[in-house]
Amino acid sequence: MTRVSVRSLCYRRSAGSGGAPSIKLGRLVVYRCADVERGLVQVRCVPRLVLTPSRPENKTDAALNVAEFTLGVVLLNRDAAADRHRGLELMVRALDTWLSEQFFFMVPVTELLAARERVRRGDRDAGLAMMRQAVDELHQAGRPGFAVWGTGVLVETLLERGAEGDLGEAQEACDRLANLPATEGWVVFDIWLLRMRALLAQSRGDLASYRDYRDRYRAMATSLGFEGHMAWAEAMP
Repeated sequence: MTRVSVRSLCYRRSAGSGGAPSIKLGRLVVYRCADVERGLVQVRCVPRLVLTPSRPENKTDAALNVAEFTLGVVLLNRDAAADRHRGLELMVRALDTWLSEQFFFMVPVTELLAARERVRRGDRDAGLAMMRQAVDELHQAGRPGFAVWGTGVLVETLLERGAEGDLGEAQEACDRLANLPATEGWVVFDIWLLRMRALLAQSRGDLASYRDYRDRYRAMATSLGFEGHMAWAEAMP
Protein backbone atom coordinates (compact mmCIF):
# COMPACT_ATOMS: atom_id res chain seq x y z
CA MET A 1 0.00 0.00 0.00
CA THR A 2 1.00 3.61 -0.38
CA ARG A 3 0.46 6.79 1.54
CA VAL A 4 -2.43 8.94 0.28
CA SER A 5 -3.08 12.53 1.30
CA VAL A 6 -6.74 13.11 2.06
CA ARG A 7 -6.11 16.78 1.40
CA SER A 8 -5.38 16.14 -2.26
CA LEU A 9 -7.85 16.89 -5.01
CA CYS A 10 -7.27 13.40 -6.39
CA TYR A 11 -8.27 11.75 -3.10
CA ARG A 12 -11.31 13.95 -2.58
CA ARG A 13 -12.64 13.27 -6.06
CA SER A 14 -12.01 9.52 -5.90
CA ALA A 15 -13.78 9.40 -2.53
CA GLY A 16 -16.73 11.35 -3.91
CA SER A 17 -16.20 14.18 -1.43
CA GLY A 18 -15.96 16.95 -3.99
CA GLY A 19 -13.12 19.31 -4.73
CA ALA A 20 -13.03 22.40 -6.91
CA PRO A 21 -14.57 21.73 -10.34
CA SER A 22 -12.24 22.26 -13.27
CA ILE A 23 -12.19 22.47 -17.04
CA LYS A 24 -9.44 21.18 -19.33
CA LEU A 25 -8.03 23.65 -21.85
CA GLY A 26 -5.44 21.88 -23.95
CA ARG A 27 -2.56 21.19 -21.59
CA LEU A 28 -3.93 23.28 -18.75
CA VAL A 29 -6.48 22.57 -16.02
CA VAL A 30 -8.34 25.71 -14.95
CA TYR A 31 -10.23 26.40 -11.71
CA ARG A 32 -12.43 29.32 -10.67
CA CYS A 33 -11.04 31.38 -7.76
CA ALA A 34 -14.27 31.13 -5.74
CA ASP A 35 -14.27 27.32 -6.05
CA VAL A 36 -10.62 27.16 -4.99
CA GLU A 37 -11.30 29.27 -1.89
CA ARG A 38 -14.19 27.02 -0.87
CA GLY A 39 -11.99 23.98 -1.41
CA LEU A 40 -9.24 25.40 0.79
CA VAL A 41 -11.69 25.79 3.66
CA GLN A 42 -12.69 22.13 3.25
CA VAL A 43 -9.08 20.97 3.01
CA ARG A 44 -8.23 22.49 6.39
CA CYS A 45 -11.05 20.53 8.04
CA VAL A 46 -9.84 17.01 7.20
CA PRO A 47 -7.16 14.86 8.91
CA ARG A 48 -3.61 15.34 7.76
CA LEU A 49 -2.71 11.99 6.19
CA VAL A 50 -3.79 8.39 5.70
CA LEU A 51 -0.67 6.30 6.37
CA THR A 52 0.16 2.62 6.16
CA PRO A 53 2.01 1.15 9.17
CA SER A 54 4.96 0.26 6.93
CA ARG A 55 5.71 3.88 5.95
CA PRO A 56 7.01 6.56 8.34
CA GLU A 57 5.17 9.86 8.29
CA ASN A 58 6.81 12.47 6.10
CA LYS A 59 6.98 15.72 8.02
CA THR A 60 6.49 17.67 4.81
CA ASP A 61 2.81 17.79 3.92
CA ALA A 62 3.03 18.50 0.21
CA ALA A 63 -0.72 18.86 -0.15
CA LEU A 64 -0.88 21.53 2.56
CA ASN A 65 2.03 23.38 0.94
CA VAL A 66 0.20 23.44 -2.37
CA ALA A 67 -3.02 24.54 -0.63
CA GLU A 68 -1.23 27.45 1.05
CA PHE A 69 0.41 28.39 -2.23
CA THR A 70 -3.01 28.40 -3.94
CA LEU A 71 -4.43 30.57 -1.18
CA GLY A 72 -1.52 32.96 -1.71
CA VAL A 73 -2.37 33.22 -5.41
CA VAL A 74 -6.00 34.04 -4.57
CA LEU A 75 -4.99 36.68 -2.02
CA LEU A 76 -2.54 38.35 -4.43
CA ASN A 77 -5.39 38.86 -6.88
CA ARG A 78 -7.57 40.73 -4.39
CA ASP A 79 -7.86 44.50 -4.10
CA ALA A 80 -7.28 44.83 -0.35
CA ALA A 81 -3.68 45.66 0.53
CA ALA A 82 -3.83 43.47 3.64
CA ASP A 83 -4.85 40.45 1.56
CA ARG A 84 -2.06 41.02 -0.94
CA HIS A 85 0.44 41.46 1.91
CA ARG A 86 -0.59 38.08 3.31
CA GLY A 87 -0.42 36.62 -0.19
CA LEU A 88 3.15 37.87 -0.61
CA GLU A 89 4.11 36.32 2.73
CA LEU A 90 2.74 32.98 1.51
CA MET A 91 4.72 33.30 -1.74
CA VAL A 92 7.94 33.92 0.18
CA ARG A 93 7.23 30.90 2.38
CA ALA A 94 6.40 28.82 -0.68
CA LEU A 95 9.73 29.74 -2.27
CA ASP A 96 11.58 28.51 0.81
CA THR A 97 9.58 25.27 0.68
CA TRP A 98 10.16 24.63 -3.03
CA LEU A 99 13.90 25.21 -2.65
CA SER A 100 14.30 23.10 0.49
CA GLU A 101 12.22 20.25 -0.98
CA GLN A 102 13.86 20.63 -4.43
CA PHE A 103 10.56 21.40 -6.19
CA PHE A 104 12.52 23.61 -8.55
CA PHE A 105 9.85 23.58 -11.26
CA MET A 106 7.65 25.75 -8.99
CA VAL A 107 10.30 28.38 -8.31
CA PRO A 108 9.91 30.62 -11.41
CA VAL A 109 6.11 30.59 -11.15
CA THR A 110 6.25 31.64 -7.50
CA GLU A 111 8.89 34.27 -8.22
CA LEU A 112 6.66 35.78 -10.91
CA LEU A 113 3.74 36.06 -8.53
CA ALA A 114 5.90 37.64 -5.83
CA ALA A 115 7.56 39.99 -8.32
CA ARG A 116 4.20 41.26 -9.59
CA GLU A 117 3.19 42.27 -6.07
CA ARG A 118 6.55 43.94 -5.43
CA VAL A 119 6.03 46.00 -8.58
CA ARG A 120 2.61 47.06 -7.29
CA ARG A 121 4.34 48.27 -4.15
CA GLY A 122 6.69 50.46 -6.18
CA ASP A 123 9.78 48.23 -6.39
CA ARG A 124 9.54 48.07 -10.19
CA ASP A 125 13.20 47.63 -11.14
CA ALA A 126 13.81 44.67 -8.81
CA GLY A 127 10.43 43.17 -9.64
CA LEU A 128 11.01 43.38 -13.39
CA ALA A 129 14.47 41.84 -13.07
CA MET A 130 12.90 38.88 -11.25
CA MET A 131 10.15 38.62 -13.88
CA ARG A 132 12.61 38.55 -16.77
CA GLN A 133 14.62 35.75 -15.20
CA ALA A 134 11.53 33.73 -14.32
CA VAL A 135 10.00 34.03 -17.80
CA ASP A 136 13.30 33.04 -19.41
CA GLU A 137 13.54 29.99 -17.13
CA LEU A 138 10.02 28.92 -18.12
CA HIS A 139 10.91 29.20 -21.80
CA GLN A 140 14.18 27.34 -21.31
CA ALA A 141 12.39 24.57 -19.40
CA GLY A 142 9.88 24.08 -22.22
CA ARG A 143 6.84 25.04 -20.12
CA PRO A 144 4.71 27.03 -22.59
CA GLY A 145 1.60 27.13 -20.40
CA PHE A 146 3.31 29.11 -17.65
CA ALA A 147 5.48 30.97 -20.16
CA VAL A 148 2.33 32.38 -21.81
CA TRP A 149 0.97 33.68 -18.53
CA GLY A 150 4.38 34.88 -17.35
CA THR A 151 5.00 36.77 -20.58
CA GLY A 152 1.63 38.47 -20.17
CA VAL A 153 2.59 39.61 -16.68
CA LEU A 154 5.98 40.87 -17.91
CA VAL A 155 4.54 42.72 -20.92
CA GLU A 156 1.86 44.48 -18.88
CA THR A 157 4.38 45.49 -16.22
CA LEU A 158 6.78 46.92 -18.80
CA LEU A 159 4.03 48.90 -20.51
CA GLU A 160 2.77 50.24 -17.18
CA ARG A 161 6.26 51.47 -16.27
CA GLY A 162 6.78 53.04 -19.70
CA ALA A 163 10.48 53.78 -19.27
CA GLU A 164 12.84 54.13 -22.21
CA GLY A 165 13.17 50.77 -23.97
CA ASP A 166 10.20 49.18 -22.19
CA LEU A 167 7.93 49.19 -25.24
CA GLY A 168 10.61 47.53 -27.35
CA GLU A 169 11.32 44.91 -24.69
CA ALA A 170 7.60 44.19 -24.34
CA GLN A 171 7.31 43.72 -28.11
CA GLU A 172 10.29 41.34 -28.11
CA ALA A 173 8.74 39.29 -25.31
CA CYS A 174 5.46 39.08 -27.24
CA ASP A 175 7.27 38.09 -30.46
CA ARG A 176 9.19 35.37 -28.62
CA LEU A 177 5.90 33.97 -27.42
CA ALA A 178 4.29 34.20 -30.86
CA ASN A 179 7.14 32.15 -32.34
CA LEU A 180 6.74 29.22 -29.96
CA PRO A 181 6.22 25.95 -31.88
CA ALA A 182 3.14 23.72 -31.63
CA THR A 183 0.77 26.38 -30.29
CA GLU A 184 -1.70 26.52 -33.18
CA GLY A 185 -5.27 26.13 -31.99
CA TRP A 186 -4.34 26.48 -28.32
CA VAL A 187 -6.95 28.91 -27.00
CA VAL A 188 -5.06 29.90 -23.83
CA PHE A 189 -2.12 30.94 -25.98
CA ASP A 190 -4.31 32.76 -28.49
CA ILE A 191 -6.28 34.79 -25.95
CA TRP A 192 -3.19 35.95 -24.07
CA LEU A 193 -1.53 36.93 -27.35
CA LEU A 194 -4.58 38.98 -28.37
CA ARG A 195 -4.51 40.81 -25.06
CA MET A 196 -0.80 41.57 -25.31
CA ARG A 197 -1.08 42.79 -28.90
CA ALA A 198 -3.95 45.08 -27.95
CA LEU A 199 -1.93 46.60 -25.10
CA LEU A 200 1.12 47.02 -27.32
CA ALA A 201 -0.92 48.77 -30.02
CA GLN A 202 -2.45 51.06 -27.40
CA SER A 203 1.01 51.97 -26.06
CA ARG A 204 2.21 52.76 -29.60
CA GLY A 205 -0.81 54.99 -30.21
CA ASP A 206 -2.06 52.77 -33.03
CA LEU A 207 -5.75 53.14 -32.20
CA ALA A 208 -7.07 51.26 -35.23
CA SER A 209 -5.03 48.15 -34.42
CA TYR A 210 -5.81 48.54 -30.73
CA ARG A 211 -9.57 48.55 -31.32
CA ASP A 212 -9.31 45.54 -33.62
CA TYR A 213 -7.31 43.46 -31.12
CA ARG A 214 -9.46 44.65 -28.22
CA ASP A 215 -12.71 43.67 -29.93
CA ARG A 216 -11.33 40.27 -30.96
CA TYR A 217 -10.07 39.75 -27.41
CA ARG A 218 -13.48 40.56 -25.95
CA ALA A 219 -15.26 38.28 -28.38
CA MET A 220 -12.92 35.36 -27.69
CA ALA A 221 -13.09 35.79 -23.92
CA THR A 222 -16.89 35.82 -24.06
CA SER A 223 -17.12 32.82 -26.38
CA LEU A 224 -14.86 30.77 -24.09
CA GLY A 225 -16.50 31.98 -20.88
CA PHE A 226 -13.16 33.03 -19.37
CA GLU A 227 -14.46 35.33 -16.64
CA GLY A 228 -11.10 36.85 -15.77
CA HIS A 229 -10.32 37.73 -19.37
CA MET A 230 -13.91 38.94 -19.86
CA ALA A 231 -13.47 41.41 -16.99
CA TRP A 232 -10.09 42.57 -18.30
CA ALA A 233 -11.47 42.99 -21.81
CA GLU A 234 -14.46 45.02 -20.63
CA ALA A 235 -12.13 47.31 -18.69
CA MET A 236 -10.21 48.19 -21.86
CA PRO A 237 -11.46 51.55 -23.24
